[in-house]
Parts: sequence; C-alpha cells; structure tokens
Amino acid sequence: MPYGRAAALLLSLCFLADRDTALASEGNRAAGGHPSWTAESCLSCHRAEEASAISLRVRRPCRTLCASCHEFRDGHHPVGVAIPRAVPEPLLLTKAGTNTCVTCHDTTRPRVDRAPWASTSLFERIAHRSGEHRTYYLAMRNEKGQLCRNCH
Repeated sequence: MPYGRAAALLLSLCFLADRDTALASEGNRAAGGHPSWTAESCLSCHRAEEASAISLRVRRPCRTLCASCHEFRDGHHPVGVAIPRAVPEPLLLTKAGTNTCVTCHDTTRPRVDRAPWASTSLFERIAHRSGEHRTYYLAMRNEKGQLCRNCH
C-alpha cells in the first residue's frame, strides 16, 4: 500500500476512534437535554414557585446565564440583534424583538441524534453515516440552513 493511502487510512481510523471515545464519554446524556441541568440547577435561573412547571421566564439574561459556563468566541452569532420579522415556533425573541441564545438553542433537546442537525462536510457525512450527530441543542434542524433563514 502506498504511504499516502496508509497515512490517510491511519488518520481516518484515529479520527473514528477519537469520535467514538468522545461519544462514549458523553454517557447516557444523549437521551436527555443539557447535561448540567437538573431539577436543582433550574432554580439558579427559574423562580422557586415555578419548580413544578418550569416556564421560559428567567431571572437573568440568557447571555449571562449561558456565559456562566460557555465562553463566547469571535464568530459566534451575536445576541441582542433586532429581528425585523416574526419568527416561527419554537424560536423565541425577547419582548423587544431581539434574539437571545434561546432563539436558536433549546437546552431540552437531546445532545445527539441519528440524523444531522447542522450542515456537515462530506467527510463528516461519510464518517457519521450510521453514527450519532451532535444537535448543538438547536431549537430546530439546520442541516440545510432552515434555522438561519428564519432571521436572515
């Protein structure tokens, strides 16, 4: 076997092994929503009287909430942007008509799914043909840009 093909095969095997290890390390979180959310952690944002029926009312802006664990990087979609039109369910805007983290993300969604939720490269489609795909906790599928087109 030529060295180029052998190297490509080795890299592919390493990628697949790393992907499987990463999925295995997720444990059974794939079936549930956001991994850090439990009944107790809901009360860090939701009022105590809402404990039995959590609603979408939060005590602090979601950017602050999400940034308490997630680091926002350049290139990540900005929040607080005015959306000039109505968006369909399940997407949410603030009363002022601006987007927030939960406009595009729904932390009750499962972490992985058998079908892609976001656009993927050809290599990713080949590597994940029968595997699990990250949902990125998106509020709706976006493998063809349908989530983005609601605002853009």
